[in-house]
Amino acid sequence: MDDTHKYDVLIVGSGAAGCVLAERLSADPSCKVLLLEAGPRDDHPFIHMPRGIGKILTNRRYIWPFSVSPRERSNADPEIWVRGKTLGGSSSVNGMMYVRSQPGDGADLAELAGPDWNWGVMADAYRSMEAGADDKWRNRLRVSLPPRHSLMDRFIRAGASIGLKDTDDVNHPDDEARIGYCPSTIWKGRRQSAAVAFLHGAEGRSNLTVRTGVSIDQILWDGTTATGVLGNERGEEVHYYANRVILSAGTFGSPAILERSGVGSRERMEALSIECKIDRAAVGENMREHCALALQFRLNQSLSLNSQFSGARLAFNAVRYFATRRGPMASAAYDVLGQFRTRPELDRPDAQMIAAPFSIDKSQQSLAMEREPGMQIAVYPLRPESTGSTHIVSRDANVYPEAHLDYFASEGDCRTMIGAVRFVRDLVASDHISGVITSETRPGPNMQSDDDILAAYREMGTPAYHACGTCRMGNDDDAVIDSATRVRGAQNLHVVDLSIAPVMPAGNTFAPVAAMAWHAAVLIQAKMV
Repeated sequence: MDDTHKYDVLIVGSGAAGCVLAERLSADPSCKVLLLEAGPRDDHPFIHMPRGIGKILTNRRYIWPFSVSPRERSNADPEIWVRGKTLGGSSSVNGMMYVRSQPGDGADLAELAGPDWNWGVMADAYRSMEAGADDKWRNRLRVSLPPRHSLMDRFIRAGASIGLKDTDDVNHPDDEARIGYCPSTIWKGRRQSAAVAFLHGAEGRSNLTVRTGVSIDQILWDGTTATGVLGNERGEEVHYYANRVILSAGTFGSPAILERSGVGSRERMEALSIECKIDRAAVGENMREHCALALQFRLNQSLSLNSQFSGARLAFNAVRYFATRRGPMASAAYDVLGQFRTRPELDRPDAQMIAAPFSIDKSQQSLAMEREPGMQIAVYPLRPESTGSTHIVSRDANVYPEAHLDYFASEGDCRTMIGAVRFVRDLVASDHISGVITSETRPGPNMQSDDDILAAYREMGTPAYHACGTCRMGNDDDAVIDSATRVRGAQNLHVVDLSIAPVMPAGNTFAPVAAMAWHAAVLIQAKMV
């Protein structure tokens, strides 16, 4: 092997974690870093146009469409959970809401993963990776607040009237119930994906190599020491070698690569005629996801943006965006975020709502807005206890894994789902906003009992695309990853992405996974000295 093709660090996957790791580790000019991405470069204009999300989420050149089957308690058809397949990963196709974790979540993480992951560490990571007021910073993340909207102002006032804290900073670390305009990963009208924020500014470094169109089959081994990866690059088998391999392929991709490489349940490996290198039964288990229900309401005033996203106005707004980077096409998926308690005795919020001044026509197969003015409020439990799994069914890397999840396995999750819907209904009944609402159109006023609400979740609920936990980090012997992000039982092999989260991040996941990767880079650098 030619040493010119060997790297100090090899990173598989260029999502939020992979981009952060590539930037932080290559900041040391003596560290030779290779970043591999299965998808293409992030050069499609709809990636960078915030409202282009409606088109990019259906473009299979830039996404992974994973099928997830519900378990016996749900009557729904299999869901498609979308993940990004381009530089930036899911941060290039997500809804762009920037939601930090809270101190209580940091305490949960430290309890399960060790003191190296306490709230102080995570808070420092957030501060370090964000650009702050100086927009001349390179390789830092810039966020912005959406423009104010009269309907959303009413919504916020309504939330405050029933006990939520009206705040200018929904990410303030106080574990309080709150409501306010949500920061978005948008700057000067363009999406700030992990690739834009961290990777592109580092690509000029001579010690960083980025290769796209490289799908990874399995890890290469010397005994139980990772030495590189075997993959496919535009139809050709390729081998890349490194002193340290980091999987950042995501909640589905990382456990799949581990299993194809012989890291997983011995029984499962033997059934697929894969030599079991390291018996880790927890690989692919512990999968969690936010199950969201979108409530929609008809308005009696033209306060909705529905008309801006259809027909001639949509075309006009697209032209306006490309000319000015302004207008409706420059905004995130949702404007307002609220976190609240569904029961007064709880010590911190257990549910989240996100609101926007539009409503979607659910009778259409493609994404389309309703003709009449409306608004949407999506709600979900913040910390679901229900778990599922994802596992390979073939040694062939082109065969998608099999995945299952029952959102309703936990009585506590069901209780929170019910409470969240009732809370939103109380909010829209407030005098601050009830005067502009004529009716609830989805799930509808007839869905009142606890059973009705759960039935609505079963029929209309959707994943929030926040799945985590399938390579669980922990101090216990059953954990897949130790507190330094190393695969237990292996040498020179790490996993850093949302799959290592032992519990569900309480809210949108881009910010937490990027912060985890920021800190993981410090831990990995320490092991390389």
